[in-house]
Amino acid sequence: MKNLKKLTVSHIRSNYWDKTTDSGKPFKCWIFQEYANRSQDTFTPLGMLLKTEYLNPGPKTAKSKKVSTYIENWLSSSKTGPYKKSDTGKMMPTLYYLAFTSQKEPGKIIWLQVCSGPLNVVSWNCINNTGVWIKKDQ
Repeated sequence: MKNLKKLTVSHIRSNYWDKTTDSGKPFKCWIFQEYANRSQDTFTPLGMLLKTEYLNPGPKTAKSKKVSTYIENWLSSSKTGPYKKSDTGKMMPTLYYLAFTSQKEPGKIIWLQVCSGPLNVVSWNCINNTGVWIKKDQ
């Protein structure tokens, strides 16, 4: 893993997203879970962000409401984020996911989670630290 680095939202925005055409460029990545290679794939960002808010989060006995919002062309319309530095590592009531297409599963939208810690790192699953990695020179 010496030649690899974690994929971040800012890296996607600056290297794999064309703001003028609102289109993504394919990139090769590796998904690791607990030091085992889960898969290698080529993803293309679609620019869309899914924002999922949990209203009234609390004990399991409390009723919590889930509200999801799709933000089209988010990679073009935003400059940072979605999380801010003050959010780093906190358990957030709002979760974010970026949309991609996958070479292994054509025609299907793959939603990768954006983590609050490490800040704005893209992951298959932030809770169990399943990272999405790219080559350092990519």
